[in-house]
Amino acid sequence: MKKGHKMSEYERICHHFPINRNRPKPTTIKRLKKRLGCECQICGEKDEDVIELHHIIPLKIGGKNDIRNMACLCANCHKRVHSPLREVLSMTA
Repeated sequence: MKKGHKMSEYERICHHFPINRNRPKPTTIKRLKKRLGCECQICGEKDEDVIELHHIIPLKIGGKNDIRNMACLCANCHKRVHSPLREVLSMTA
């Protein structure tokens, strides 16, 4: 990184969380949300501000930043999917 370079929010996230370096660019995220319908595929939430992209096959085990490996989930459902208690939560949903 060049001296005096001011990092964008995206660069700061990638800098602090190296696993996110493979994360799609913000413009790609917006395009994928639009193509996927921008609706939570679990609960049906349609508020674009809370919709996040979820990798069906995680990047760390070989998943790709490809529309066939993405799902739109609201922030709450996305947290539940990644929760270590997801099996318990899915039984109570």
